[in-house]
Amino acid sequence: MRPKRAWSRLTGALVALGLAVTLLVAPAAQTAPAASAAPAEVTCATSCTNVPATAQAAAESLLNSWSSGSLVVESPEAAIIPSELQPIANGTIGATPQCNVDARTLQLLVVVIRNYGSVQISDLNRRCANDGVATCASNPTSYHCLPSTGTEAVDITYVGGQRTRGNDDASAMLLRFLDSFLPQGSRAGQAANSNGCGNYSMPALLNISRFADYCTHLHVDLGPTTTPLRLTRTDSLVRLSGTTTVYLVSGNQRFRFASADLLAQYTNLGPVKDVSAATFNSYVDGPTVQRTIRTSDGSIYLIDANKRYRFSGCAQATDFGQPCDGIPTISLGQLSLIPDGGYLASLVKLPDGSIWLMQGGQRRQTPNPAVLAPYGIPATTTSLSNFSIGSVQVGLPVVGVGAYTDGQGNVTAVTAGGTYSVTAAAAAGTLPSRSVPLQVESYQRLYPSGSLPLRLASSGRFFVAVDGGWLEVGATNFGGLDYFTAGTDGSWTGLPLVATTASPLFIRERSSSQVYLMSGGIRQAVADQSALNWISVTFGVPATVWVAADGALRGLAPAEGPIVNETGTQNNYLIDAGKRYKIRDCAQLAAWGRTCGQIPSLPTATITQYPLVGTLTDLVKQPTGTIWLVQGGQRRETPDPSVLAMYWIPATTTTLSSGVIGSLPVGAPVLRAGIYSDGGANVANVTYGGTFSMAGLTGPLVTAATKLQPASYQQLGATAALPPAMVSDGRYFVAVDSGWLEVSAATLGGPAAFTAAPSNAWTGMPFSAKVTAPFFLRAPGSSSIFLISGGYKQPVADQGAANWLAAYYGLSNKVWVAAGDVLSRLK
Repeated sequence: MRPKRAWSRLTGALVALGLAVTLLVAPAAQTAPAASAAPAEVTCATSCTNVPATAQAAAESLLNSWSSGSLVVESPEAAIIPSELQPIANGTIGATPQCNVDARTLQLLVVVIRNYGSVQISDLNRRCANDGVATCASNPTSYHCLPSTGTEAVDITYVGGQRTRGNDDASAMLLRFLDSFLPQGSRAGQAANSNGCGNYSMPALLNISRFADYCTHLHVDLGPTTTPLRLTRTDSLVRLSGTTTVYLVSGNQRFRFASADLLAQYTNLGPVKDVSAATFNSYVDGPTVQRTIRTSDGSIYLIDANKRYRFSGCAQATDFGQPCDGIPTISLGQLSLIPDGGYLASLVKLPDGSIWLMQGGQRRQTPNPAVLAPYGIPATTTSLSNFSIGSVQVGLPVVGVGAYTDGQGNVTAVTAGGTYSVTAAAAAGTLPSRSVPLQVESYQRLYPSGSLPLRLASSGRFFVAVDGGWLEVGATNFGGLDYFTAGTDGSWTGLPLVATTASPLFIRERSSSQVYLMSGGIRQAVADQSALNWISVTFGVPATVWVAADGALRGLAPAEGPIVNETGTQNNYLIDAGKRYKIRDCAQLAAWGRTCGQIPSLPTATITQYPLVGTLTDLVKQPTGTIWLVQGGQRRETPDPSVLAMYWIPATTTTLSSGVIGSLPVGAPVLRAGIYSDGGANVANVTYGGTFSMAGLTGPLVTAATKLQPASYQQLGATAALPPAMVSDGRYFVAVDSGWLEVSAATLGGPAAFTAAPSNAWTGMPFSAKVTAPFFLRAPGSSSIFLISGGYKQPVADQGAANWLAAYYGLSNKVWVAAGDVLSRLK
């Protein structure tokens, strides 16, 4: 017929190496089919049962085989798929009738694929797909070009992964099989001793004659005969005559269709046949027909829209909410009538474009399949009808960080710090259109743990809800962190970040035309556009006016300051962090350095925007925990509020922002006698006889000192050093690591060994003990023990020696640890 191209040999070699995808026309994911272990049949039987009856059905089956890689077309004839098979399959071949192919030729290929698992072809209808060499112009009498109603020839180069050149064992095997169902008068090429094929033994055939052709392929055609292929059909869909219920029959069983919707999925099995009672009763009842079907080889399929989709196993069927047991079993021949859709992916795409992960008998909407990559689940999908999974329960959606909407104006934010609903005020505007849509049932399963505030502090950053998402701002422009609701780390990540600005800015709420300048924690009303332009030009504030959610600007510090009067009343309030506290009376107002009748007023409508928390206490607490007594226009640190009980000042506190408390100057702290530090190296002993520096002392008392704010510590004025040995109120003390040790002056050699101190100078440190007899002492950080007696320090070998001396002289064997340089005062 024609010499095959030299590249066909290269193609064969590459296919054998699994590289066919580089030379063959196929879908992107197609690879060369593997060789079958053995053909299913030598004489066609099952493979010839229920073969698609029409050219259109056969072409559709071949396209499915091409998609799955079991039909491979060599690249020079790539147009076979779009120009011949696809128009036949979709019923539009009438527009290009010259590209038609005889239904029997298509059926032949369907049968070969069924029996051998795969086939590779290099020629079909040359009018619409050729290599430019072998054409209908060069050989118009070829059955690749005849008859005009549909060509009858095909060139086969591989079958079941084995090379077919016409003069080899694979070709002989295929010809014997074809001879069992092709009509008499069919032909095959590559006769022995012709066109370089060599002298080889040709198989004896009844229905196929041989002719000369080049041995680079196996040519098969139907010759002049119009006789159909010898195929068989079985009746798969039956109905008892005179009734309406339809059954699927296979073997000796009948399976009832419970609905017309299910029956519509199986129409490729053929028309419904009315049968007699005798025939109907020859079948026994089996399970009701469902969406899943089992084949005689044990494979399980989902049937949808007249296609079959194979499950990888029972586990996947369970994921799809489908049973593995108690389902009908049909023959492989019946299965072959249903076009093959390939293996089912874990992800299903519905006609509306929504994607669902099938898992654990639930369908979980997955708008972005890429989120499944860390779990090893591919992003590939299988397109199915709504009916296919409509009865499967909706589960939790599979979503990443982002904003999601139900399409009805509601928005939920899935963040790195949790899932939160978005208030209606924040969701107004463009945010829903910037959110990922979920079906209502999926959206309802997001289960937010709370609502996002309109002003949020998260991950050390600060955000205000504006049109379309978050505006990241500088906290100081809105009054500091106390004016933001603290959220979990990452809780800002769900909503889009519209912009970031640390500078002062213009902003208004959605339902209001009043624009405010936010700067330095003060909300200042801007009179009009001219005023805005002047501020922008003069101070460099960007002229953009941000549109905030309604309520996002409520509770911010008023421009009049934190202490205000309610217009026309005697009510005075302190406003802080969006809340107001009633000031008890004019005396308390004076404690804050203000005077009744001389503070700014705000109208009641403005005042009531700030919720009333209660009455302001005399003691206030910073968020850091530091407590202050507000008195005389100052703040006085009070680490132990119980010290004020004698002055009838309650120990209760009001927590205020650091900004409001910090607006007062620091006064002298309110302290008991004790040891205090500035949090660093400076330590002071506050006594009823004065305040002393403890710079010369060491030990636990110093390191355990109560910490004061540095500004408070500076008010102590501790300049005189506390001596390690002192006399106060006629009593003699030595500083040890647990406090004062009261001793006899004679023990250290008389009063000269002690530094005179004011009355009560000993009250600041704990009183450890009173010892009138000699005692044992060692320096801090040293193991050397001394007996202190009569102004002398006598070395003691060790604790054992101290124990002996104590027992012999009636002393205490305790070894005291000096807190200062006491030993240098002794001989």
